Parts: sequence; C-alpha cells; structure tokens
Amino acid sequence: MEAQCYEVLGEMRDCDVLAVRGEDEPVIVELKLSLNLDVILQAVDRQALSNTVYIGVPSRRKSSKKRRKQVIKLLRMLGLGMLEIDPELRTGSVNVLLDPGIYQPRQSKLRKQRLLGEFLQRVGDPNHGGADRRKGIMTAYRQRALAIADYLTVNGSDQAAA
Repeated sequence: MEAQCYEVLGEMRDCDVLAVRGEDEPVIVELKLSLNLDVILQAVDRQALSNTVYIGVPSRRKSSKKRRKQVIKLLRMLGLGMLEIDPELRTGSVNVLLDPGIYQPRQSKLRKQRLLGEFLQRVGDPNHGGADRRKGIMTAYRQRALAIADYLTVNGSDQAAA
C-alpha cells in the first residue's frame, strides 16, 4: 500500500508533514531549521494526535557528538523520533536518527552506589543550591581532608601519628 503524504501549510497550524498509510497510525513530522525547546514542545503536543511523531532538522556537519547524544536521549525519553535531512541534495536525503517509542531507562548500579556512598559519608548539607561549581562543592572527601587539617592545626603533626 502506498503512503499518502500531505503537507499542511501555515493557516491550519497543525503539522508540517503528515503521512497516512491505510489504517496505520499517522506519521507526523515537525520541520525546523534548528532544534530548540519550541519544536520539542510542539512535537510533544502532536503526540495527542499520534504516537509516531518525528522532529526533522537539517543535517549539521559541525554538531558535537556529545550534544547529539544528549538530544537523542531527551527525545527518547519523550517518546519522539528524530530525522536528519540533508538540504544540499535535490533528492532530499533523510537519515532516521531515532524512531519514536516508549522510554525505559537503564539504571546504572555502579553510579547509584557511588551516589549513595557519597551521600552517606557527608556531614550535613554544606552546599547551597545554585552555587557556582567552579568555586568547588563540598564532597565527603573534602570534608574529611578539612577535618584532618583542623586536627593537625590544633594538635600538631607529632600527635597525628599516635
């Protein structure tokens, strides 16, 4: 069965591209020149119309790998898909980076153990929310080092060996 594609323009304010094949779920694509919060929110709104929603953006050769991984992770969490469109080609090459689906995060036992271990070793809560991390945050290690420095200041280095 051949897909019927419809491009919905300006006044209808619905979808940029809508594809329907028979009785299948409609495929919705929101096209933008750059990926930003507005297009993500727009795509999330489209999920009320269909479970198959993609965001289509032009391919960028300069995009960093780390940023792309973070964006794909966010879209996966939201159940959205992502298309990379090559505007240079007349054929309109499209690369599917992510298909929409249900997000089921994998938990990292090691990271969770490290987090809980750090939490249990801290004394109090000396860090202020929104504090500049460049000035340093108080870790359990730093708290222990400061306690040792205080002890050495009071008792001297000769008493530390005992």
